[in-house]
Amino acid sequence: MTDIYSRLGVTPVINGIGNKTFLGGSTPTARAKQAMEDADYYYCSMPELMDRTGERVAELLGVEAAFITSGCASAILHAAAGVMAGPEKEDLGKLPDTTGMKHEFIFQRKQRYFYDRCYVVPGGTLVVIGDEEGCTAQEMEEAVTPDTAGIGYVDKTRGAEDPSTVSIPDAMDIGRRHDVPVIVDAAYQAYPIDRMRWISGAADLVCFGGKYFGAPSSTGFLCGRADLVHDATRQGFVASQSGDRPRSFGRSMKVDRQEIVGMVVALEEWLTIDHEDRILGLLAMAQIIQSAVDDVAGVSTDFERIESHASAALMVDFDPEVISVTGHAVADELAGGTPSILVGHQDASIRIALHTLHEGQPEVIAERLRAALR
Repeated sequence: MTDIYSRLGVTPVINGIGNKTFLGGSTPTARAKQAMEDADYYYCSMPELMDRTGERVAELLGVEAAFITSGCASAILHAAAGVMAGPEKEDLGKLPDTTGMKHEFIFQRKQRYFYDRCYVVPGGTLVVIGDEEGCTAQEMEEAVTPDTAGIGYVDKTRGAEDPSTVSIPDAMDIGRRHDVPVIVDAAYQAYPIDRMRWISGAADLVCFGGKYFGAPSSTGFLCGRADLVHDATRQGFVASQSGDRPRSFGRSMKVDRQEIVGMVVALEEWLTIDHEDRILGLLAMAQIIQSAVDDVAGVSTDFERIESHASAALMVDFDPEVISVTGHAVADELAGGTPSILVGHQDASIRIALHTLHEGQPEVIAERLRAALR
């Protein structure tokens, strides 16, 4: 199974960290991979495929419209580009030159994060409000000017609202009063399913990452108001080769037809499978590892269910008064073998994400972990 990596001189990794882009993000589900294989046989009209798959995603989530992108960051960028350039044909190919366009995006300082650059790349300017302690609705409303293109929002709460920041409903109220759209980064808000459905329609534009629901890591989607999704779609990679060939900003952010189909099938599956059964499968993986170390003095384990992600991890704790190892040292030893095993770690513990493991890998981790504790 590692032959292709060996031939290329690449170290194979057992991923015990999670859906991290630097490790390849995700493994598409078996159904998604089969759908991608099926889609490979014929070519198709990409504009038609984008339209039909967008309609299917919108139908699945009960929203007006959707547009498949090359990941969540791409979805945010397309959203920003779309609301700045709008429906006007003469503005379509100007970005990142925003002369004469609304180009400011209001962002709460407490929500600042790496991906707010997605608003800046197509030419936007961030107007940061509040401080590290929070922000008020009044501060947000007072920040709206004639140059305001949108309100940027990242949902890090996983359903537990932060009372120190302006909520999505309150931001939407402000946006409606000033005809300013709210763009929400909900990259990993794929579970609970009711939460995913709610947030899909909670703002004008909402962005998701495909890697969090078993789709190819290089996919995501944008959904929300039909007119705004349409404006974002006009900035997409297909738009540059249709009609009179406008210079769309998203030309470099291609998605293969196979990936598009795979993402839709993965989403269909994610919304219908029994997630309790899936968690039981992760528990079985954890028990394989637990059984290998449960007799080691000073070592304790705990199966940690992550309700907000339909996922789970195995915590392995080390009592420094009984066993002379550290979490960092154990993680280094696991990482140094072949295949490399990457896990989260702290001074006195390691954390093994289970949802990114494949059949046979828990046994490898169990053997290597026990050896590291000798």
